[in-house]
Amino acid sequence: MWHNKIKNFKEAEEYILGIPKFTKKNTMEDSNLFYQYLGRPGDQKKIIHVAGTNGKGSVCAFLNQILSENGYSVGMFTSPHLVTIKERIRFGSSMVLEETFYSTFCSVMEQVTAFNQKRVGANYEYHPTFFELLFFITMVIFQEADVEFIILETGLGGRYDATNLILNPIACVITKIGMDHMEYLGDTIDQIAFEKAGIIKERCPVVFYSGNDIVKNVIEKRASYLHAPLHEVRQQDILQYKFRDKSIDFCFNSRYYGYVTLSLHGVALYQRQNAALAVETIGVIDGEKRISIQKIIQAVSHMKWDGRMEEILPEVYLDGAHNEDGIDAFLETVQAGGNTHNLLLFSVVKDKNYSAMIQKLVEKDLFEIIAITAIPGDRGLSLKEMEKTFKQYTDKQVIQYNNPIDAFHRCVEMKAKEGKMYVVGSLYLAGLVKGENND
Repeated sequence: MWHNKIKNFKEAEEYILGIPKFTKKNTMEDSNLFYQYLGRPGDQKKIIHVAGTNGKGSVCAFLNQILSENGYSVGMFTSPHLVTIKERIRFGSSMVLEETFYSTFCSVMEQVTAFNQKRVGANYEYHPTFFELLFFITMVIFQEADVEFIILETGLGGRYDATNLILNPIACVITKIGMDHMEYLGDTIDQIAFEKAGIIKERCPVVFYSGNDIVKNVIEKRASYLHAPLHEVRQQDILQYKFRDKSIDFCFNSRYYGYVTLSLHGVALYQRQNAALAVETIGVIDGEKRISIQKIIQAVSHMKWDGRMEEILPEVYLDGAHNEDGIDAFLETVQAGGNTHNLLLFSVVKDKNYSAMIQKLVEKDLFEIIAITAIPGDRGLSLKEMEKTFKQYTDKQVIQYNNPIDAFHRCVEMKAKEGKMYVVGSLYLAGLVKGENND
């Protein structure tokens, strides 16, 4: 538990990462009481709240880029991080300073102690969960920094997410919804959509990508109940695309700006949806049109987001896809690249639907060499089970490596000169590889 012997950022980070080992899930009522005790920091800022299954972080990053490049002070809270917890809290493109994070951590934990001392007759001693504590720290930091906009990404769901303690966002954004975190959100697409739609507030505009009629109906029903204006981005609004070296040009039919040609840094086709959602959201919140479409186009072209089809070495791509929909989006980009001399380095955590992910990865025969590695810790799927699952769907040799870093270096050496290498399957794997290449 918390004590004042934590003396620096590194110790604070270790404490927070260890929270899941000793804390319990809190009720929204208790978490809200503590947020009120803190003074609801940041809740009066212009907040854009983003939920969904895939693409949340990218939409946040596009919004951050557009607003920051146009002179607005922006705080952005995203998850998860790949290498350091500081990635979750940003001012524009800059991560929070270690000393700011540490001092705010201490301040919030002191408030937790004071809050519990006042809870006469409470059934248990309140302690924020891992995600709650990061949310509270973030909101205090942004409040004290006096940012104009706060961009908040939800954690797992929406309805019971810590970020949903906010009261009056200026816009809610819901990205593509798919099957993930079923143990928490439900095992059907409509149940998951209902949880994500839980961020919708009374009369708050909602920008969303439905993807299918079931999701659309759930969001429309929730929005109608709360008199929230709806702004849908449809697949048919995202028109033809063209690869241009290491970028993508595409056309988006926006409700606010008409037909717009956008250019994306990188080769991830799925970023078209996320860029379109961000552009439409700017149209919704910028009623006076202070930001020109030319400036929006420029900002979109500058956005870079780690771990999303990121080229970390020449023709070596790192992607954080870690569920079925994410793998579908990843494979769309691989297939569009038109190369079959590809090497796949894969790992996965055992609570995902890894069998379906693996089947998708091999059924289009896009990878000449397949390598697997084990993620350290209890969550990683064993190499034995991983190989067994691959063998259900392919006759190709599956090369095994116990150590992810060794696996990465060996695979880079194996990659054909004319081929490409892709690292995918888990954000844990992405973080390990990213950390190695940051050194």
